[in-house]
Amino acid sequence: AEFTPYWFGVLPHRPGAMARVYGASLAVLGATMDVQREYGMVNNRVFEVLAAGASLITEHFTELEGLLGPRACYVKSKGGVTSCITELELRAKMEHARWRRSICNDKELDTLAKLAESNKEE
Repeated sequence: AEFTPYWFGVLPHRPGAMARVYGASLAVLGATMDVQREYGMVNNRVFEVLAAGASLITEHFTELEGLLGPRACYVKSKGGVTSCITELELRAKMEHARWRRSICNDKELDTLAKLAESNKEE
């Protein structure tokens, strides 16, 4: 039920379309259907999402966490989806900051920050 507000419809079934949708997303919700859960299965989306390089938010399964470790964000209690989204947004910001540092030295970053600040004041 917590996943419901984040559901945006059925994915396209054209070749390569799902990977593009997954890859462009901040995160993909990997909700397992009740029938799958009863048989100890997880949704195949788990592996499709990770293969596309996207972040995954999924219900907690001990076995899945053992297999994937930190490559997924696990919902373990009510409010977990929101916590995962917050965590993934923070990870994305940190990755962006690391990328910026890899292409600019500290002096260049300081100059860019000062320029951005001076443009705000105008």
